[in-house]
This record gives sequence, structure tokens and C-alpha cells, in this order.
Amino acid sequence: MSFDADGGIVTEAQLVLFCVPSSFRQFVTHSGFQGLNRFVIPIVKAGLVSPLPVGIGLVVLEPIGRRSGLPRQVPLVSVRVGDTIMMSTVRNRSQWEENADASGSARAWVGGVVRPGTASVRRGRLQVVVLDLGREAEHLTNVVC
Repeated sequence: MSFDADGGIVTEAQLVLFCVPSSFRQFVTHSGFQGLNRFVIPIVKAGLVSPLPVGIGLVVLEPIGRRSGLPRQVPLVSVRVGDTIMMSTVRNRSQWEENADASGSARAWVGGVVRPGTASVRRGRLQVVVLDLGREAEHLTNVVC
């Protein structure tokens, strides 16, 4: 049996996790999310879990990579009100957020259809990306995936 600094009991799982290098934990976490995304993205793109015109659901956001110039696909929980979709994450400075902010535009798969729009990032305690589907971004209409 092991104890922490406050005299509390530490489980074996906590000890094992503490002994694993952070780079390995990051690799396992990243690989796990990649596998999950491979499964989730086709379902979301098909429109099976899309938000109604007013509601909550999943969308696949496609911001353009700020370094590569290629579209990146990220499944996200979103809130939709008409042609406005709001998405967020619990992480600070996520890459998809940075990409949407850098280009000012993105596409979203909603209801089985890809829709271009303008993106803006609202910073604060919670970083929120707002995608306005009513205002089409010209340079996204020619992107081929």
C-alpha cells in the first residue's frame, strides 16, 4: 500500500500512470483520439447526429491548416442556431481553433452536406469558435477534398 503526501492511499493505477513518461501518455492519448475520429467522422459527415436548426449535435469542422494549407477534419460537439454554429473545447489553444482563427473561414459538415462559412474566435475563459454559414467564404468554395 502506498500513501501520498497528505496520507491518502494511492492506487496501483495512479502509481503506474505517475511512472509513465508524459511523452508516452501524450502519444497514447493522441493515438486513441485518432482511432476514435476515424470511426466518428464518417457518421457525423453522413448527418446522423447533426444539430437541428436550433439544437445541439455533432459537426465535422474543416478549417484550413495554417502551415500545410490543407483542410483538417475535426468532429466537434456544437450548438446551432439557424446558420450560426458555436463550437468549443476544454483545451487551451487547440490546433483546429488556431487554424480557424488564422484563416477566418472554415467548412462544416451539417446534415450530411458540407457548408462553407466565416469563422471567428471569441476568447475568454472558454474559447468559442463561431461559424457563420450564412456568409460564405469565397476561397473555400474551390477546395477539393
